[in-house]
Amino acid sequence: MIETTSSRNISEAEDLIVIPCDQITERFIALLIKLFTLPASENDIIAVPSLTDIERMEKHTRNLKTAMLALAILATVPSCASNSDPSTVAFCELREAGYQVKSTQEGKASWYSIKTNYGTQTASGQRLCNNAATAAHKTLPMGTKVRVTNLANEKSEIVTINDRGPYTKGRVIDVTIGTAEKLGFVQRGVVSVKVEVLSKVDDTKQSE
Repeated sequence: MIETTSSRNISEAEDLIVIPCDQITERFIALLIKLFTLPASENDIIAVPSLTDIERMEKHTRNLKTAMLALAILATVPSCASNSDPSTVAFCELREAGYQVKSTQEGKASWYSIKTNYGTQTASGQRLCNNAATAAHKTLPMGTKVRVTNLANEKSEIVTINDRGPYTKGRVIDVTIGTAEKLGFVQRGVVSVKVEVLSKVDDTKQSE
């Protein structure tokens, strides 16, 4: 007779079940192969953990598999610190700022300044500032935040809508000259852009 136990003392009969090997179910054998050395003969007797212990082992194994799967998924998420891909960096910046993209529009962007605007007046009543991260749009509500991406170089900036325009056909947004400098199109004057309307993640959840 061969008796194999875990760390428990075999004398604790109330916690152990002693049964012939030919009566051990396939589920128990699968677990025992990993944890114990099975006897060579079917007539030998083996001491195995109780049903409660077996169920506890299986639960622990399931939890371990779930944790490993979660770690594998996290490993595939783009890293903001190490990834240099423009689209990934832009995604990370939005995520860190607490924003998500609500809608997207593409078209031409131009820039304007106090000089070309003949003053600092805007449709919202705010004073126009050449270096401010603001822009004009024909329909978006005042105060809306959008991310403008120059499709020629993938540079992007987040600006706030505080004015109306542009009214030239084909143009979807007018940014300040300071923003245009950051986007790299002051010299060109007009460039193809992607305009992404942003919303706070919390605001989206509340609206649902």
